[in-house]
Amino acid sequence: MAEEIIRPESEYLKLTMAEGNVVERLRAMLAKLVDEFEELYQASHDLFQNRFEALKTRFERIRKHKKEFEDLYRHSMFYLIRVGIGLQHRDTYTRAYLELLRFAEDIEAVALRLVELAELNAKIDDSFVLGFQRFLEYIKESLSVLIDSTQLLTINANKAVEGFDKVIRNEDLCDDMYKDLLFALVHLSDKLKPIYIVSLRELLSFAEASMNSLLRVAEDLKWIALHRT
Repeated sequence: MAEEIIRPESEYLKLTMAEGNVVERLRAMLAKLVDEFEELYQASHDLFQNRFEALKTRFERIRKHKKEFEDLYRHSMFYLIRVGIGLQHRDTYTRAYLELLRFAEDIEAVALRLVELAELNAKIDDSFVLGFQRFLEYIKESLSVLIDSTQLLTINANKAVEGFDKVIRNEDLCDDMYKDLLFALVHLSDKLKPIYIVSLRELLSFAEASMNSLLRVAEDLKWIALHRT
């Protein structure tokens, strides 16, 4: 009889600890993405200030950070699969992990376009440069907010929701900026070589996709947080 009473509580504690570890691994992945993105952010400055060799060095660092992230992702996903049976939000965490992997891939793709532009010795209009760097700053801020909000997920769900909402608002702003930057490229089409336009459009598309991944992570984690309030 005593065993029947204790067992459910024991299982609950195991699941609670498992979820805490799943969340902590999520934060570790986000922290690694901050390292990757910081290199991208600086690489964009290198391109627009004609520091092409420095940019190529940063690209190698970005690839290194991405590989380290992929290793962390695989270990984290293996852990989630191993402990996930009975975990209420297992599928939601799985989606979040996958979106972070997509984010890492998109950031590397943005960096590759920067390298392409450097190889072409491209000179980009200042108005586009400023707009794109503001776009990156919103992504950078969103990553930071996600880390803080994820830490609050199991401690203060209401505050976590506020942070996730901030990321969702940032994505709305980035969506508008993306459209503005596309229109800016149209207006610059008579000043820039066609190959520059192609690379810049791809660069924008991958940057927007990376922000969309952060949006989906924020939305998924918000529903978990709301379930806790």
